[in-house]
Amino acid sequence: MISVIIPALNESRYINTVIKHLTEQPCENGHEIIVVDGYSTGSSINEIHNPDVVRLKSEKGRAFQMNAGAERARGKILLFLHADTRLPDDALNKIEQVLYDDSYVTGAFDLGIDSDKFMLKYASERASKRSRMNRIPYGDQAQSGLSV
Repeated sequence: MISVIIPALNESRYINTVIKHLTEQPCENGHEIIVVDGYSTGSSINEIHNPDVVRLKSEKGRAFQMNAGAERARGKILLFLHADTRLPDDALNKIEQVLYDDSYVTGAFDLGIDSDKFMLKYASERASKRSRMNRIPYGDQAQSGLSV
């Protein structure tokens, strides 16, 4: 199973869109969605419509939120996803397929920015090339790996 962990801070505008996107993704071994709100009032998790989503609060800060989500996760694979990020088609099955190959322990997708602006397209291409060369992806690239 994949545990999709979404650290959120004032993400009420995007949170239901990303959750819907994830629930429409096929996943052979199933997945859970965990949203960890870093805002003490829970402004993001209070907006979630899907009753199956795990809602947590933690100390503000992406690392604190990601760790809180990982502690609660039931899946063997952890996928950290920004609330404004969309995955490619069949992404969850692709993640499972790659990470169950003993040659890999982590991965990320190429970055693609939905814009007609040349500089944003250029930046996304450079970010993808950079992460392929140095093996250090940006957070927007849907980082995933096996839980330990």
